[in-house]
Amino acid sequence: MNLKRAEMWFEEAKNDGVQPNVYVYTALIDASCAVRDSKSAEHWLKVMEGEGIKPTLVTYNRMISTYARDGLALSAVGIIKAMKRAGLNADLICYTGVIAAHEKIGDAESAEKWFQEMKKAGIEPDLTAYDRIISVWASRGPEDGIENVIKHFKTMLDAGVKPSTRIFNRVFQACLMMKDKSMARIYRDMMKTMGLRPDHRTKRVFKALAQL
Repeated sequence: MNLKRAEMWFEEAKNDGVQPNVYVYTALIDASCAVRDSKSAEHWLKVMEGEGIKPTLVTYNRMISTYARDGLALSAVGIIKAMKRAGLNADLICYTGVIAAHEKIGDAESAEKWFQEMKKAGIEPDLTAYDRIISVWASRGPEDGIENVIKHFKTMLDAGVKPSTRIFNRVFQACLMMKDKSMARIYRDMMKTMGLRPDHRTKRVFKALAQL
């Protein structure tokens, strides 16, 4: 939905005496999110709450997604806290959004904290959640990053979540940093048995491994 058109429709409806409900406000927030306008989304959330209308889980999810795209990690965490005050439990989408917000700014420790909070809440990570946490640790390089990439990858396999080519590439990169050719070959064979095709990044890493 176009944001300006949505806001115009909103004003026209109010002028005609139509009382906006939670779905109308969520649509406005959604339109704001679509154009990555977090300030507008915040505005409509405040208006909504000022009218005494309680946001739904979907509303909060939209807000977190917007903050995640912009790397506004503290704002995303603020939404989780607001949900708790409202008596709503965060779901997989909420937690993954908060992790993604921290990934955006390279804050692996905070991303890990929220990843563990999600698991403590009894929510099992899916492919997207694992992708986010593995990606942020991979960006840390050869120190604690490598160890955590492999740890989460193994946990993912144990949980029965099928990795993507993108995640395998993160693992191959970790193997390259460790100069561990044998581990890289084992995971490449695993990748093939899962029916995943190597891409140009996979080939580039194995070319570098061959030169070690």
